[in-house]
Amino acid sequence: MTNQDIQQMIESRIAELNATAEQKKQELKLQLSQEMEKSEELLISLKNEQERLTNQLSLARENIAALEQPLQFNDIIHELEQSLTQENVDLEELSKTTQHSLQESMNQQMNELKAKLLSSQQDLAETLKESQATLTGTPAFWLKLNAQFQARFGDKIQKVKIKLAEQLESCAGKLKA
Repeated sequence: MTNQDIQQMIESRIAELNATAEQKKQELKLQLSQEMEKSEELLISLKNEQERLTNQLSLARENIAALEQPLQFNDIIHELEQSLTQENVDLEELSKTTQHSLQESMNQQMNELKAKLLSSQQDLAETLKESQATLTGTPAFWLKLNAQFQARFGDKIQKVKIKLAEQLESCAGKLKA
């Protein structure tokens, strides 16, 4: 076997290896583009969760601000003022009626506030739980993808590396001889 034969054999083998490597690169490129699409979908999902949380927090702040507002008794006060201007008013009865009306109004307003706050609190807790599930799913998602990638291509890549190293050693040995 002449040097030219060895050189042609080496060039042929290198061409084969380059073709194999190119095929593997294309497979890896396709895999990477698919993973990028999944990553973009995940990013969109995370942004949506952030927006949902922001909206829920804004609603919670509005509800807190509503709690700081005094209860409204304008209608009852107006009725009391009108009753006081009338003649022959039974002040004791008016006092009882007014106190009863004030108590009912306060109870109604407090119940409305409680219902609103409870609903807001439940919505916020649910949104937070869903957002945490999305976030805790993220590392698991990437670990799963990495494991799939290694399972699918890890052995092939290692075999190609070993094969290339053996062939280069063989070619180097033939050239020395």
